[in-house]
Amino acid sequence: MDPRLSCLLLAAGALPALDLEPATPPPSTQAAAAGVATASAVPEAVPGQGDRPGAGFVYNGYFRAAAGVNGEGGRMERFLDSRLGRLGNESDIYGELKLGYRICPEGKRWWAEVATMLSFSQANWSDGTATTRFPEVYAELHGILPDANAFVWAGKRYYRRQDIHIGDFYTLNTSAPGGGIGGLTLGEHARGFAAVLFQSPTPTSYDLPWNPAAAPASISVSSGQPAATLVDLRVEDLRLATGHALDLVALGGFSRNGTITDPRSPLTPYDDRSVAYDGMHAAAAFTAWRWQVGDGVVSRLMAGGSYGSRQLLNFADLTANEVARVQGSADAYLDRSWLLRVAEDWQQRLGGSWFVAAMADLDASYPGTGDREYRGDLVARPTWFFTPHWSLAFEPGLSWINDVRTANQQAFVGKGTVALQAHLDDDFFARPVLRLFATYAAWDRPARPLIGASAYRYDDAGLNLGAQVEAWW
Repeated sequence: MDPRLSCLLLAAGALPALDLEPATPPPSTQAAAAGVATASAVPEAVPGQGDRPGAGFVYNGYFRAAAGVNGEGGRMERFLDSRLGRLGNESDIYGELKLGYRICPEGKRWWAEVATMLSFSQANWSDGTATTRFPEVYAELHGILPDANAFVWAGKRYYRRQDIHIGDFYTLNTSAPGGGIGGLTLGEHARGFAAVLFQSPTPTSYDLPWNPAAAPASISVSSGQPAATLVDLRVEDLRLATGHALDLVALGGFSRNGTITDPRSPLTPYDDRSVAYDGMHAAAAFTAWRWQVGDGVVSRLMAGGSYGSRQLLNFADLTANEVARVQGSADAYLDRSWLLRVAEDWQQRLGGSWFVAAMADLDASYPGTGDREYRGDLVARPTWFFTPHWSLAFEPGLSWINDVRTANQQAFVGKGTVALQAHLDDDFFARPVLRLFATYAAWDRPARPLIGASAYRYDDAGLNLGAQVEAWW
């Protein structure tokens, strides 16, 4: 057993024995279960002091696991990424287990919660190497401010982590160590949030090209470890009209620490303070628009090999190379970089036996030098519930990409999946769900580099057959 997991279980056993109270995760994503800064298509009224919870343990979790084969008889493939559609396109094993404890003394106005989460991931069943980490370790205090709805928190937690479920696409993820104030009452329905977050990944030596057109240069750091600081100020669920809500967000503020030496550009270390904007507009109960704008180094703080697969300000997965790029480069191209994104998430029940979820997104970006990068995705998942416990899900998806991975050519990847599903209720978000699926994907020649070193790297189409389980609680 992993020693970190052993420590977590021992710590849980040392706490007083009380009844377990499950913490309800939102229907579309387990990631938002922390409840700090999640966007919802139907804004809820600001809770009052009467919503003070009871004492005891709280918990929630998520896992998925898939096993299958490709059409050549080898291991199941992953065609492009989940933004093409995740159904029948996830070959990994992933899970999260969160355990918290609420302290709620009788007769007191205040209450507190402490929590930690263990996550694990593994590429597939045959890969014996699993990665474990603690994405959340935090405490929050309620009832100590004049505003009865407000709370303060410190630690590391999921923060402003928005997911479009059918693409497993996080349009924003600013999870990081830090602290702040949340739940401030701003009018009848609006809420205010403020936080300062920090990231300082290791190691202290880097190899990367400052200019995408140049060869990699080695950079070293001394007299301190570089760190990136993010300031987040938000107004959420601001209702402008009946059935409509708007989130207003301001992000920015980066700092550095340490003497950074770049042999190719030994000038004063680059120190940029850029601003990003992220917004969400929720209309009625079934649709939500998201838009993002970033300039300067803020637009470059994203994980992934290309803009097309990145999130604006993916602070949680900030790498050492990206910190060095922000802090250590004197190249002016970072000043000119930018990103624009519009994404739409739509979910609706049609009649008594059909449910349709769909997403669309379009990215346009510029790394400051070279060519611009573009990506667009269309995915839909209509599901037919022919009995309360059985359904058929269909998921067509299409991605258009034009970036350095495709040699700046237009590239298209299409995918279609049909899955027989078993579940406990006739609800799109009912979990656990067991699936048997068949996935067929096709792509043009410029898209071959996107498929990678797979059984189909010299082909223009491929097939997956397999089974998957997915659950949250």
